[in-house]
Amino acid sequence: MSIERWVRMIRLRSRSIFHRSEVEAELDEELRGHLERHASENRRLGMSMGEARYAARRAMRGLEQVKEGCRDVRGVTVIEELIQDLRYAARILRKSPTFTIVATLTLALGVGINATMFSVVDAVVLRALPFEQPNQLVRIYATKDGVNVGGPSALDVRDVARAAQSFEHMAAYDQWAKNVAVANASGRPEQMMVGLVPKEYFETLGVTPLFGRLFTDDENRFGNHYVAAISQRLWQDRFGGSREVIGKPVLINAEPYTIVAVMPDVIPEWLEARGVPIRIWTPFAPGPNLWSEESRRDRGYTAIARLHPGVTIEQARAELSRLAMRLAATFPVDARYGLTAVPLLDSRIGTLRPILVILAGAVAFVLMIACANLANLLFARNATRQRELLLRTALGAGRSRLVRQLLVETFALAALGAAVGFVLSIGGCAAVSRWHPATLPQLSDLAINGRVLAFALIVSLITGLGFGLGPAWSTSRIDLAAALRGGGRVGTATQAQSRVRSALVIAETALALMLVTATALLIQSVLHLQHQDLGFPADHLLKARVYLPPARYQGPAAITQLSDRLGTALRDLSGVRNATVATGYPPVGSRWVQPVSTDGQGDLPIEDRPTAFLGVTDDWFLRAVGIRLLQGRDFTSADAADRPAVALVNETFARRFFPKGNVLGQRVRLGAPINPVQTPRAITIVGVFRDVKNDGLGAPPQPHIIGLYRQLPEFNSAFKDIVVRSIGDPSGVVAPMRAALSALDADIPLAQVSTIDDVVSTATGGLTYTTTLLGAFAVLGLALAAIGIYGVVAYGVTQRTAEIGVRMAIGATPAGVLWLIVRDGVGLGSLGAVLGLVGSLASGRALANQLFGVSMMDPATFVGTAAALILVAAVASVIPAWRATRIDPVRALRGE
Repeated sequence: MSIERWVRMIRLRSRSIFHRSEVEAELDEELRGHLERHASENRRLGMSMGEARYAARRAMRGLEQVKEGCRDVRGVTVIEELIQDLRYAARILRKSPTFTIVATLTLALGVGINATMFSVVDAVVLRALPFEQPNQLVRIYATKDGVNVGGPSALDVRDVARAAQSFEHMAAYDQWAKNVAVANASGRPEQMMVGLVPKEYFETLGVTPLFGRLFTDDENRFGNHYVAAISQRLWQDRFGGSREVIGKPVLINAEPYTIVAVMPDVIPEWLEARGVPIRIWTPFAPGPNLWSEESRRDRGYTAIARLHPGVTIEQARAELSRLAMRLAATFPVDARYGLTAVPLLDSRIGTLRPILVILAGAVAFVLMIACANLANLLFARNATRQRELLLRTALGAGRSRLVRQLLVETFALAALGAAVGFVLSIGGCAAVSRWHPATLPQLSDLAINGRVLAFALIVSLITGLGFGLGPAWSTSRIDLAAALRGGGRVGTATQAQSRVRSALVIAETALALMLVTATALLIQSVLHLQHQDLGFPADHLLKARVYLPPARYQGPAAITQLSDRLGTALRDLSGVRNATVATGYPPVGSRWVQPVSTDGQGDLPIEDRPTAFLGVTDDWFLRAVGIRLLQGRDFTSADAADRPAVALVNETFARRFFPKGNVLGQRVRLGAPINPVQTPRAITIVGVFRDVKNDGLGAPPQPHIIGLYRQLPEFNSAFKDIVVRSIGDPSGVVAPMRAALSALDADIPLAQVSTIDDVVSTATGGLTYTTTLLGAFAVLGLALAAIGIYGVVAYGVTQRTAEIGVRMAIGATPAGVLWLIVRDGVGLGSLGAVLGLVGSLASGRALANQLFGVSMMDPATFVGTAAALILVAAVASVIPAWRATRIDPVRALRGE
């Protein structure tokens, strides 16, 4: 067929569809013209007017039949019938507003929640990273025994970058909280997270300055590093968007830096600083000894790289493995470490992976529950339309025609559900973006886009087809002869349809129970985490952090002096019961892991020594935090700087390092000081304190040793944590604390202020967030299941009206009828509970890693949730049961 004929055919068919009235008028006029010509010929043959017309109609074999043939030739009959079906479906749905609203909202809830969840998956998993060729970006990890243990050392990254053939760029970088004073602002420093990055960091990501330049190789050397790049947001907020910002000064840790670049705001928070936005970067020069061989054991940095085009992740891992073996053969500190590469996208997923799995399963359950309810609604709705369908069958409609009509109505409902669900997903995405834990910054970038819209539409269409086909096919099975023999009595569901409806209710009840059980287990986990015994009283306890810049406090002696003065000033404040200046605080504060050696242990390599958490503090740590001393003595003022160093250890340290129990008086040495000395000094243990949570809320206590910073200058860090125990509300002492610090040094900001209760809440924020969402889904699923039970029981009452009338006529009491109906609902709920418990046992492994203090097969939880579900089923059955007790036996029997 030529293109011209195709175009002509398409035009004709389009005109038949979109200008149907004109085409029909032309067809009618043409056929009537043919009829008139035939009639005129017949009259010339001597027929009368009536005979001529009658003969002409017989010759044309019926005017309407000819029209149907012409319509078939146009090839648009199916489309026209579909349009008719859509119009009829619209009228049917408009005439049943209650059914339409309930069905639409049921489907919209399932679609809306799933579309919101899909937008989360899209933002975290599917959406491309905001960089050029993002699939080439990877993270480099050091491994030990096949497990990732963090980033490799800067020296290892440098050596690998020089030797590797698989990578185009590679960079190690870090982030530090520093005191920053920006010109044109208040002039008072504030603590900001500062990125320490080489120029290769930006080159790896493919990020170029809006204007200015990147750092040079020479500026990556300590002493030449006093240049800074600022973010676009900081440029706008603090410099008014002036392009004269290049060359302006900024004070970082009381040292002047020169701004050399303004970087675009394209680097996400999750990439750089564990959810804390970075607004300023300086060269990667964390200390003067970074490139000395002694720093090769420091694996606390982050490393990223860009693969060469065409290089696969497997090829890169193989080369990294070979290079790691070469490093291990050359440098003893690398002997037990390997190297691997992980797609950078995995960093965006991060800790969200288990949360996504749980919530994705939950929203899938909600959608299935909603679909089961939709199928039940369609079964009930179609059962009331048997007289209409019988009439259509009698007029010649085949089963396929009836199924198509019913499916069109279902797809119309699905389209309405998709539209409302999409609107709900917009609100859901806005809620998730605004309300999410600070530890999950990936959720701040949700957006409704074409993929989400397509997902909502596809889910609705699949739902309409999958759960509308069964009711349509079952309802369209009409035995015309049997219906006529029954006198046209229709409107009741068959036994098979009733069983299917009951099965759907049992299934959605089981799914609802699985959601409720998972929610109950997670709620118990959150409560156990938040209210467990931390080992110390957490009430009235406040923590903060300060940084003493080396430019102003050179050496451990200066740090010790200001720390002591600050601790004394805080303890003298009104409303403060006690205070301490330390490094670290329980239960989830900063920790410093140190290799430990004991007398008689032998001279083990530092990599093979057991480790413990180290804290250096003043005399008041145990008293301020409220930790009980079990053996020995606490620190005293007699433990002066020139006296032998002493330490306190926790119970776990004592058991692990001195299992025979003679811990007091024992001496230990720590192996990796920040201010190196020739020989690690011996530290004598003088006391044992009670175990407290020091490795997070969900982990058991780790070995912990506490020394005095005045006695251990090699570990006297410029980062100091302040812990204050207040008499009343902790928030009331924050302003006096700031004033006390400002009186000592106005250029040191008091940062990261929060109560220990807030620390605990933040630590459980991700689990609490998951539990809250899962709880909302569980409530919704339970409500839908209750509606499903109510619908089945209520419809059963309608079907059994005559039976109930007979029972009441022969003496059945209202209480007996009430129990008869409620028993049906309780039976459905009980069967659903049994299946739900089995499903909960089977799916419990998905929750195992998220539980704390409760077993995934906790019998009390299982029994309690099952009982609650059966109670809900009983309550859902009470209303239709009460209506059954009010049936008039005379009217019920008269209907028969």
